[in-house]
Amino acid sequence: MTINIINSDFAKHNNAELFLGKAGLPTKKTNGYKFTPLSKIIPNELNFNETSTNFESNSIWNESCLKFSGGKLLNKKDFNNNFIEIEETTKENYNKEIKNSFQALSVLRIDNFYKIKVSANTKINNFKIENFFNLAESNNYDAYCIDLEIGENSSVDLFEINKATSNNQSIVSAVMNIKLARNATLRHYSMTEANEDVSLIINRFVTLLESSTYTNINFDGGSGLNRNDIEVVLKEKYAHTNLYGLYALKENQFSDNFINVHHQAAETTSNQLFKGILKDKSRAVFTGKVLVDAGANLVNSSQLNKNILLDNSAHVQTEPQLEVYTDDVKCGHGATVGQLSDEEIFYLESRGISKEHAFQLLCQAYANEILSNIESKEVMNFFKERLYGHFDFSSMAKNLIESKK
Repeated sequence: MTINIINSDFAKHNNAELFLGKAGLPTKKTNGYKFTPLSKIIPNELNFNETSTNFESNSIWNESCLKFSGGKLLNKKDFNNNFIEIEETTKENYNKEIKNSFQALSVLRIDNFYKIKVSANTKINNFKIENFFNLAESNNYDAYCIDLEIGENSSVDLFEINKATSNNQSIVSAVMNIKLARNATLRHYSMTEANEDVSLIINRFVTLLESSTYTNINFDGGSGLNRNDIEVVLKEKYAHTNLYGLYALKENQFSDNFINVHHQAAETTSNQLFKGILKDKSRAVFTGKVLVDAGANLVNSSQLNKNILLDNSAHVQTEPQLEVYTDDVKCGHGATVGQLSDEEIFYLESRGISKEHAFQLLCQAYANEILSNIESKEVMNFFKERLYGHFDFSSMAKNLIESKK
């Protein structure tokens, strides 16, 4: 693939250039990309140009919201929160470890790098980050990089939304490095929205120190192609993570979740639950790996991927994995792919519920196993509106019932 860099000032970062020079762009042989349609992700040429600063807000909160467009923070001067510190740094000072090709491309693409620090002993219930990208043929690749640090004994609810629009094949890659100090808690709700021409590549690298807790609930719906690369390292004892994902796909949409949870310390715990609802010719891939180091005793880890196919043409590839190097652990994993149960629909019908309404109830109950973990009512309602707007369960029920007659 040819990378056409229109503005050469973008592509200057030694670590990123060295990584790409050695690893190159992903291929089918690259770990985690075996089932990913790379031709849909990467245009024949990547054009780096000045990014648009247009912004379309989806704000559900009017305060404590950072607004980014094309990786640039637009409202730093207007943002006012005594417990949140924002530092802007240059590309030359970005010294994070480069872990994959899209992270390297992100670093090359942009000039604006931000560190967001939440003070110790702080509670923030309504922090929001909005990222908006408006791409065009002359600028078909954009990115952003954010470092987020949560101080000791602090608790934060963060809602992150990434939205992109384009009229040609384009790509957005995002990088968020998250570090939780001792006894910190982050409840991270995230959502992606893009039209069918855009591929969204989301990279999150999370480090947890002693007794910290990271919870991520992610919703994929309405994007042409979406990939979530999530790495969580439980570095010190008593650290805990919950990773939840819900992908609702139709037409030719594609969702790819590549999850790595690394238990480096004893007495750490992790829980993964990813659920998919697919119809038409949509596709989903789940690759989840739990790694437990030698000496990391008393680890408790669970991993489950469940999928419902509403069409015979929809397809799921799921590969949960365990790699354990110690004996004194409790680890489990599993995956299911199936259809709505005719027995459950019949049971509801026997209780006086119509077949259409029974179908709707079962689909909503299936999704609510994920959504019920959202503690914020505003965020939960926002997720539900997007899900029910994306999937008209009532119309789908009528179509499916007609097709089975």
